[in-house]
Amino acid sequence: MNLQKKIENSKIAVFGVGGIGTWIINGLHQIGIGEIRIVDNDKVEESNLNRQLFFDSRDVGRYKVDIVKEKLADANVVSFKKRISEKENLEEIIYGTHFLVNCADEPSVAETSRIIDKYAQKHKIPYLVSGGYNMHLGMIGPIIIPGQTATFNDFLEYQKKNDSLSNLEKIKDISQTGNIGPIAGAVANIQVMEIFKYLIGKGKLNLNRFAEIDFMDFGVEWREFGKKE
Repeated sequence: MNLQKKIENSKIAVFGVGGIGTWIINGLHQIGIGEIRIVDNDKVEESNLNRQLFFDSRDVGRYKVDIVKEKLADANVVSFKKRISEKENLEEIIYGTHFLVNCADEPSVAETSRIIDKYAQKHKIPYLVSGGYNMHLGMIGPIIIPGQTATFNDFLEYQKKNDSLSNLEKIKDISQTGNIGPIAGAVANIQVMEIFKYLIGKGKLNLNRFAEIDFMDFGVEWREFGKKE
């Protein structure tokens, strides 16, 4: 009962209501999170429908946060139509939360995570660098705990040094690569379990490391990025 009360008393902010964010929001509601703050100023597009939960063709042109709030009518959802940028004040959203989840990828996950990291460090709030997916691959991102784990900058530095594709031309339009909707749900729900374990203080947490899952053979590769002593 004490653990369930802890879940019910938790307030979590989710930035980005897309392919990962919608599934994470749903998962947080299912485990009983007391307050879920959702942040996005995008409207539903037809291209979203193959991988994003809650939306159908009738929702095209409507704000995503409005639809999620309607669909989860029995949840305590607080919505904000804001974009994650240096110019935007996010204090109202972040203050009083127990955990942050970054699923916002515009202009990039790296840029939005840098912004959220500043607030997390200021208020000593742990946060999840949300997982990603592309074609048949999924990434399970790390949890950053200010003052305890390796930092987001450590994570970025590791990525730069170990990116085998860094010297190749990148495809910047994700519509050219495609994605598979069920992978978004799988990655997001694994991340929800990580948040659940953090909140109840049980299990081995995904700290100072992240994973890449190949859904074609269920191979999992863990990569450590914490500082070596």
